[in-house]
Amino acid sequence: MSTHATGTYELKGWEEKTWDGKDHKDVHGVKLTHAVVLFQFHGDIEAAGNTQYVMIYQDDANASYVGLLQLDGRIGDRSGTCVLKLDGKFESGAATSTMTIVEGSGTGELAGITGQGETSATHGDTQPFTLDYAFE
Repeated sequence: MSTHATGTYELKGWEEKTWDGKDHKDVHGVKLTHAVVLFQFHGDIEAAGNTQYVMIYQDDANASYVGLLQLDGRIGDRSGTCVLKLDGKFESGAATSTMTIVEGSGTGELAGITGQGETSATHGDTQPFTLDYAFE
C-alpha cells in the first residue's frame, strides 16, 4: 500500500552553464546545459534537495531535461536520504516533471523506498509536488 505525500518546495540556489562553460543566459537558441539546483521541501516531505540537471534548449523559451535529485531529510515519519530521477520539460513558462524514486537509493529509515510523483512549477516562491511512495 502506498502513501500519498503532498507539499511545496522552494528554490534555494540555481547555477547553470552551457557544456562549454558559458553562462546559459549568454547563449541563445539551441544549447546543452548543466545545472546544479538546491531546493527545500515542506509538508509531508521535510528535506533539502540537491539536484543535477542536464538540459537541451530548443530555443530560449523551451527545454527538455533529465535530472537526479537527492533528498536528505524526512518523508512521512522516516528519515534518511533517497534519489529521485526527474524527467521533464519547460514550456510556456512552466516546468513539468515526473519523479521516480531510484530503486535501492534509500538510506537510513528510507531504505527500501519506492515511488513516483510529479510537479508543475512556474516562477514564484513555492511550488507544489505530489509523491506516492511505499516501502519494500
